[in-house]
Amino acid sequence: MNSVVVAGLPGHFATWLAERLPRVTVQAAFSAAEAVDHARDGRTLVLIDLSVGADDTMDALRGLRGGPGGTAPVVVTVEPGAGGVDEGVLDRLVKNFAVDRVLFHPLDRAELLRAVSGLLQVAASAAPVPAPRATQAPAVTAPPSPVSADPQAQSAAAAPRHDVAAAVNQLWARARGAMLQRVEVLERAARAAADGRLTGALRQQATDEAHRLAGALGTFGIPQGTRLAREMETRFGGGQYLKPADGAELATTAAKLRRAIEQRPADAPAPLSAPPARPSAPARADGGAAVLLVVTTDPALATAARDAMAGGPVRIAVAAEVDGIASAVSGRPDVVLLDVSAADATSDWSALNAVGARYPGVPIVVATARGALPDRLRAVQLGASTFLQKPLAPDAVKQAVDDVLPARRAERARVLCVDDDPQQLDAARAFLEPHGLEVHTSSDPLHFWTRLGEVNPDLLVLDIDMPHVNGIELCRVVRADPKWRALPVVFLTARTEAETVYRVFAAGADDYVAKPFVGPELIARIRNHLGRPRG
Repeated sequence: MNSVVVAGLPGHFATWLAERLPRVTVQAAFSAAEAVDHARDGRTLVLIDLSVGADDTMDALRGLRGGPGGTAPVVVTVEPGAGGVDEGVLDRLVKNFAVDRVLFHPLDRAELLRAVSGLLQVAASAAPVPAPRATQAPAVTAPPSPVSADPQAQSAAAAPRHDVAAAVNQLWARARGAMLQRVEVLERAARAAADGRLTGALRQQATDEAHRLAGALGTFGIPQGTRLAREMETRFGGGQYLKPADGAELATTAAKLRRAIEQRPADAPAPLSAPPARPSAPARADGGAAVLLVVTTDPALATAARDAMAGGPVRIAVAAEVDGIASAVSGRPDVVLLDVSAADATSDWSALNAVGARYPGVPIVVATARGALPDRLRAVQLGASTFLQKPLAPDAVKQAVDDVLPARRAERARVLCVDDDPQQLDAARAFLEPHGLEVHTSSDPLHFWTRLGEVNPDLLVLDIDMPHVNGIELCRVVRADPKWRALPVVFLTARTEAETVYRVFAAGADDYVAKPFVGPELIARIRNHLGRPRG
């Protein structure tokens, strides 16, 4: 593959690609048909913008796929309409005409270059990746587990955690066969490399399957499998010629990977997960009024909270300590106002830890006499929505509560997870649902827009590497739409290098969690973004 032909995009895109692909010939065409004619030599990538006409593009691709050069890679760029993405067009492009990648306007040039150079299997010359700006995203270091500092909360959560482990083991019983089938692809590719007959298609398939294994095995408690799969993904996806000796080494690694999967006990403990100690039902004793739970031993703060909510629709419940909140409020409060004492703040904020573990997704307003920057950072890391410094007037309490009070008080938070790996979606559901979250899934990125409208989620979880349309592009489409641009987006990705982190936040993501994920980290990240005011 040594050339690219571009149709429908402004000429400066062709010039820009030529500058960054020094060993590739880039030329412009005036129509989809002319672009396809250039690709009949079998060595040309076709880049078509649908501004040339969807029907004309499909007619041209029909001729390409049925004639010489029918395996030429094709990238299509699309301008979403006022109603979003036309999924019928995407379906036909991918399923009928084998389009390899779909990118959306406004085009991200880095994603365009990545798609083209990857399909050409050539190195691209690009500017160094800048560091993410502080305003683009929160810090990406993992916050501590929301229950790790509270032995009492850990003890109370032991039984639900056992239930999660049982659910994960049930998932493993169904997923084990699929994991071994993926290993078979790696073994076949390794043998082909050892024999000098590895094709580009089989190599790409092996790269994809290794990537999926790397993301899933650690979640099922096989960290060695994740390490081996990542090693194979790097070797197969690196773009270097694989000699017979490389194939032999890959076959050895694949054999180790197979043993790691086969030797996992059926009842192995799942990665640590800490669901709430009791069900987080949204029931209301008074028939639907929102509840503000105030946890304090300070009479002045309790009085300020009562005065702030007087005459309004929010009911007040007061507990003197965290251990007493179960008797103060039945079910799940809508907002918690937590008084953190100076002594507790120096002992790793155990009260905030415990409340966050009991009520994941519920906004927590912290009131404390401490106001130093380290205290504020620690509170936010542990999931606080708002930080207030005492003493507090009723107006300040009312404003803080109004800012974070969820709009849909009677509903559980809805999370939409999009990943092309069904096992990964099942694992996410098993970890998230015990925490009171309503989890919806989609394994088809081509139908993402319809699924988004059906679910109307409170938070979106995206994978990066998916066929045809990756998570980066989906995030960019979400951020470009006025209806969805404030939707919190968290990425789950097996890639944690600086360039990928930059791409995630540049696309508009709020956070990312590395695969394989474990329960507490994913829950903490999601809880940190649910209920947070945006706009």
